[in-house]
Amino acid sequence: MRLLRAVLLGAVTFTSVDAFVTTSKSSKATLIQDDIPSGRLLRVSSTIDLDTEERGIPSGVTAQLTEGLVSKITPAIASKLTTSDDELVKLLNNRVLPKDVFKSTLKLDQVDDLFTNPKLNVWINYMDDFNAKYTGQKTTLFKTLTQNFDDEKLSQMIVAAQKNPSTEAMANNLQKSQFNQWLLDKKTPDDVFKSLGLTGKRNLPFQANGPVWVNPKLSTWVNYMRDFNAKYTEQKTTLFKTLTQNFDDEKLSRMIVAAQKNPSTEAMANNLQKSQFNQWLLDRKTPTAVFKSLGLSKSKNWALDANVDVWKLYNANYRAQFGTGPV
Repeated sequence: MRLLRAVLLGAVTFTSVDAFVTTSKSSKATLIQDDIPSGRLLRVSSTIDLDTEERGIPSGVTAQLTEGLVSKITPAIASKLTTSDDELVKLLNNRVLPKDVFKSTLKLDQVDDLFTNPKLNVWINYMDDFNAKYTGQKTTLFKTLTQNFDDEKLSQMIVAAQKNPSTEAMANNLQKSQFNQWLLDKKTPDDVFKSLGLTGKRNLPFQANGPVWVNPKLSTWVNYMRDFNAKYTEQKTTLFKTLTQNFDDEKLSRMIVAAQKNPSTEAMANNLQKSQFNQWLLDRKTPTAVFKSLGLSKSKNWALDANVDVWKLYNANYRAQFGTGPV
């Protein structure tokens, strides 16, 4: 959680009218830095080469693997499976693709804790033998994973593996490969935000959506946003901008208010609220307009609505900025 909190806090950026904004948690406006704390962030090299992916399979699962390693199917492990060595050798001789062995033969797309499952070692051995035998059809672990799992599921698996010391190195390398592929595909942070499932399920009420702030995949997204911003400087974005592209004023405000009540996300939420107020002020959005966009005009008892405090605070900031002005 400390890493997520640090990464998220750095992901929020401030607009130009910060001097006029306060939050319910602070009487002063504090600048939000544009940079993201480094922490444990995976960097993408300037030369993207998916074929040189490192496969850091844990020592308890297999011996150290290198790009040129050619191995035989491990009898001790294969004997525990319904598939025998002979059958795997037959599949190899019949040029059955590793992705098909992964799914149809070993059914690795259905196992729990894939990265610590002994069957993965069997498949890696098969892939190495296949790559050595059919050099024109070489593949990688990462490529096979993307053929069997979508972005959301694969990211979830990688994040879980990063928490296990025995699979952390492999998971970090897989995440680098994932970021590399997204960058090659020119996937924007907004695209990835959606593909990671961070927008929630729109057909469910707000309370049924998991809190995005404590979702481990948000840390993945912030890391990717940083790499994207570094590579495509003309398309730089921020966490706040992406949130506004996916949630309306009412929902985002409710999410921020909820996050302000959690000590681990309070600072980030305060900064996001400042950014939200900044944008409204830049847009000259009147308190009356904000009252409506926060859903208060349709509330049966708006005086008790959590967003009413947001509106009161914005109203004070608006009047401090523009005087009486239009409301």
